[in-house]
Amino acid sequence: MVTSGESRVEYDDETVIIHENEAFMIEGIRPHVVWNNADGTTTMIGITITPE
Repeated sequence: MVTSGESRVEYDDETVIIHENEAFMIEGIRPHVVWNNADGTTTMIGITITPE
């Protein structure tokens, strides 16, 4: 979840841009990278969900 700025998530051959006040979900076991996609600071909240 991006609270300010903009981030870029890359996985497989996909690239997803996450704008301010947007969220993106990906399985943690899936290889991926997250980058700051803004000229300034980007602030994000990461949430981990563990299966029961």
